[in-house]
Amino acid sequence: MAKRRANGEGNVRKRDDGRWEGRIVVGHRENGTPLFRYIHAKTQKELLDMLHRELELYRDVDLTEDSQMTLAAWLDRWLDEYMVNTVRPGTLAGYRMYANSYVKPLLGDKIVSQITAADVQKMYTKLKKEGRVHQTSEQGRALADATIRSIHTMFHHAMKAAEQERLTAKNPTEGAMIPKARHSPKRILTDGELDIFMLEKMSMAYNGVTLNKLIVQVRNMFSPGEDQDRFMAHVAMQGYEYHDAYDEYVYEISDFKRYKVSDGFPRLTVKDVNPAIRKASYEIALTELVPFEIS
Repeated sequence: MAKRRANGEGNVRKRDDGRWEGRIVVGHRENGTPLFRYIHAKTQKELLDMLHRELELYRDVDLTEDSQMTLAAWLDRWLDEYMVNTVRPGTLAGYRMYANSYVKPLLGDKIVSQITAADVQKMYTKLKKEGRVHQTSEQGRALADATIRSIHTMFHHAMKAAEQERLTAKNPTEGAMIPKARHSPKRILTDGELDIFMLEKMSMAYNGVTLNKLIVQVRNMFSPGEDQDRFMAHVAMQGYEYHDAYDEYVYEISDFKRYKVSDGFPRLTVKDVNPAIRKASYEIALTELVPFEIS
């Protein structure tokens, strides 16, 4: 008598090592051949339960062949092809920094279609505990909450695009637990002094400081934690990302001016801005600051 096969004939089998293996069709290649997702379990019952959950997840989903690329490859494509003409250069640089410095080292080698919500949550937890690139004596390697929220924003957009392009069945960042924003009172430019440094790019023959070192020096002028991370985020938004090429040149302070910030100093304050405006930036002509210059 022939041995009775398990439910789902052709999709479920017992391996030689004793484990159970199942497979489901999750998509198709360009030539029409199916793309399979393989699942393994110790028992047949466990496997069938897992298969049921996977079938629900992939219902009405037809992934493309590109769903087999790594997350690192997808992030590069998303940044270079989808975001390059969509966001400002500074924002793109910030996204690239978050992807290269935080996401790729932890999840970059995984197949994009196989990134799970658990993977995302585990990454955020690890970044919170030991994600800081530049360790400090006060914070150690713990990454600030504001930085994790920024990483999540970038990663959420990238995986949403992956879902729309049929590279994954569901955006795994949906529902992730991230640190809540702590809204502190707005800080405005108060009466005091404003220092402005003019830098000149020099060759290595001159005694100066490299851009990478200069960024670190300025960063260390801020309080450790979110203030330093906020400064690095703003620098990234302006297009800076650590690169060895920045150590091939040094900078020299070509000029320095100090101004008294007092009544009449050109600036925007809370009372000057409509409450509906949440974010704004402006530039000041240095030629108009002569009356406030401190000799």
